[in-house]
Amino acid sequence: MKKYEFRKNIWILEDQVEYFLVNSFVLFSKTGNIVIDTFDTPEKAEQIRALIKEEGRDSFETTVINTHYHYDHAWGNSVFFPCTILGHAMTKQKMIEDEMLLAEFQKKDPAYQTVQIVPPTVTFEESYVLDKGDMVLTLRHMPSHTEDSTLIWLKEAGQEDLLFTGDILEDPFPMLESDLEISWFLKTLREMMDMKAKVYLTSHSGVTSRELLIRNKAYLECLARYMEKVRKEGKGISCQKAEEMMEMMLSEYEAANGIKRELTREEKNVHIKNVKKALSAAEKAAQK
Repeated sequence: MKKYEFRKNIWILEDQVEYFLVNSFVLFSKTGNIVIDTFDTPEKAEQIRALIKEEGRDSFETTVINTHYHYDHAWGNSVFFPCTILGHAMTKQKMIEDEMLLAEFQKKDPAYQTVQIVPPTVTFEESYVLDKGDMVLTLRHMPSHTEDSTLIWLKEAGQEDLLFTGDILEDPFPMLESDLEISWFLKTLREMMDMKAKVYLTSHSGVTSRELLIRNKAYLECLARYMEKVRKEGKGISCQKAEEMMEMMLSEYEAANGIKRELTREEKNVHIKNVKKALSAAEKAAQK
């Protein structure tokens, strides 16, 4: 696991989960420790706790924040329990529902045998302010990657504001994991544009800038235009249609955003999945 101090009292921990990198974050305020996401196993979460001890902070109260319910962000929570664990109300519900998923993971991979799902102990609906004196974190419900996604806005005296985005932003484009229509995701990104933050700490794409927010927004706007084309054409929505749209839309997006590099197989698969998800959501909305 890679650990480094991004700026004074803010640490980033990076590790591999399946084929992708995952980041967790540790903030040291004058009055306590804040852990943002806990990886997918207690063994990895123990390395977060080891960092806290190494920095001489084990006597301080620790608060955990889950950006959303996915296993790679929240299955290490048990290491810190019974501390306060903050998350959206839907995060708590969806983690409770994940017991069957955990059983499947445990059958396939011994690394998950020690996982105990511990959902948030304190929940919110729209927003929550965690005021630690020198650090003030505002948690906002921002439906996007998942319906329960939480954005964390850090204000620290004498420092530039930071946004911890969870999986809301990803490079080269975001991942649609919920059944929400694209309009919900775009609403979230537009609200983020209004926040004027310059530095974004993402869960899978490291430390990035406003440029990624702009590109993710452009990608979803492009995808939304294609959904509108399908709706106007009145054709049946199918996986075959998704495949036909994939190359055409991707070419348009890459040309508009000056993307030169070849996408990896995993990235192309994410795009195909996004198209299918968007088509499915559009179809459900049309049936209402």
